[in-house]
Amino acid sequence: MIRLYFDKSTPHLDKIARLFDIIGLYFDKSAHDFDKIARLFDILGLYFDKSAHGFDKIARLFDIIGLYFDT
Repeated sequence: MIRLYFDKSTPHLDKIARLFDIIGLYFDKSAHDFDKIARLFDILGLYFDKSAHGFDKIARLFDIIGLYFDT
């Protein structure tokens, strides 16, 4: 996921796969710290991605909420 964050030539199919990965990590209560770090980089990538669509922004919002309530 970190590779996708820095790769400016990432095709849309990879972005869709990244989105499903974010959603999967959001609902995965057994996510480890390394997964949380990768998820954080993915959130930052979507934040700075000016071509992000509304669905990506909704997924980002749910991920931020998930990180806030994750104990």
